[in-house]
Amino acid sequence: EIKKYITDQLDLVEHVMLAGLTHEPAIQLSEKLSNLTNLSHAFYGSDGSNAIEIAIKMSVHYWKNKGQPKKNKIIYLENSYHG
Repeated sequence: EIKKYITDQLDLVEHVMLAGLTHEPAIQLSEKLSNLTNLSHAFYGSDGSNAIEIAIKMSVHYWKNKGQPKKNKIIYLENSYHG
């Protein structure tokens, strides 16, 4: 059953980098996430590395916009992929 879903999805979209664009499955997922979490926005990365980079950049910008630019420390695990 899982193999069929994966195959069906590959027939629709192999790989997507949204880059400010969207498509119907992303809209549907965003609506489901919004209903589950009461959050009004979703931002997607194309893979795990990209998602971590986005999260770090968004947190730095968040604190700059809040007037606290010195809040720029990132906690990570040494010798660990993705921190």
